[in-house]
Amino acid sequence: MDPKIRRNIFLNAHADGLKKRMNAHLDMLKFSPRFNAPKHALIIGGSSGYGFASRLVLANQGTHTVSVSFEKPPGNDKTGSAGYWNNTHFMTAFSTGHVDLNQDAFAASTKADVIAYYKERGVTIDLIIYSLAAGARPGADGELVRSALKPIGEAYSGMHLDVASRKLSDITLEPASQKEIADTVYVMGGSDFYDWVKTCDEAGLLSDSVKAVTFSYVGGPITKPIYRDGALGKAKDDLEAYTYQLNEYLQARGGEAIVARLKAIVTKASMFIPGIATYGGLLFDEMMKRGVHETTLEHVERLFRDNLYGTQRIYDSEGRICLDTFELDPAIQAAVKARFENAGEEILMAKGMQAFIDEFYQINGFNI
Repeated sequence: MDPKIRRNIFLNAHADGLKKRMNAHLDMLKFSPRFNAPKHALIIGGSSGYGFASRLVLANQGTHTVSVSFEKPPGNDKTGSAGYWNNTHFMTAFSTGHVDLNQDAFAASTKADVIAYYKERGVTIDLIIYSLAAGARPGADGELVRSALKPIGEAYSGMHLDVASRKLSDITLEPASQKEIADTVYVMGGSDFYDWVKTCDEAGLLSDSVKAVTFSYVGGPITKPIYRDGALGKAKDDLEAYTYQLNEYLQARGGEAIVARLKAIVTKASMFIPGIATYGGLLFDEMMKRGVHETTLEHVERLFRDNLYGTQRIYDSEGRICLDTFELDPAIQAAVKARFENAGEEILMAKGMQAFIDEFYQINGFNI
């Protein structure tokens, strides 16, 4: 099967390739040290990216997981989404103690189904992970509200990579309107995370030592205008603010809510935000040269082993756990900046750039 790509969006997924990829992940995890993992974890957005990596790491440690994700099954000549096959292969590999809910995480009915599942089994939740990467969310009137990955204040120009042709070109994004900013915060901010935690607590499902964890990204100066200073950054600010509120709420019972600052990884969004793919490929290259590059799975495994359930936490001034220290090393950022500002077609031959592009294919099951 050949990949079908339109505007850097994969229109198909290779089920067998995704099975091979997951098996490779499981082979890596065989050598992972044991840590004091939670018994029961609820993962909102557990079918791809950091959410899926978290589920693999936890299941390998014996944690029972419930994952909520909204994925397309195969049918009508469609292959099904990559996340659908990730879920399917996971359930085959870990046949007991795990549940997939292929439902809209924003819906009240989904929250009700999760509550019913835990109540029927008489267990409490030790860990909630919120790793939802939705581009739209139903509004109060039922109409979809969509996010906008745009800068704020001024237009942003960056180097766009066409993954199918492997060609670079300049592209400019106009600044987001106030409505687009507000919509992005509504879709990708923290209100739904807050609702999940409070709803589960009101149902009596949270253990006294529960951890509620969400993932954030800061990035370096190159990505700042389009990411942290853009509409997406406003959503991250909102997500973090809600997490700090939850932390105060949960600490009273012996629990905690945590923002984990993680490194840049390859995601579906990486390839259509101007400059992000170029930055990511050069970042991978510089980190590989210095021997500090981690795969998504390795990065998440370190988060759980050394930080969330270990004793090696490093906090920033905002109280976020920092695992992005290698990415933000001044020497690495300076090297990436120098290459980024003079980027031409030759950077496509860099080892890190090749790895970045290859992984974009691999998260959809191709080139494995």
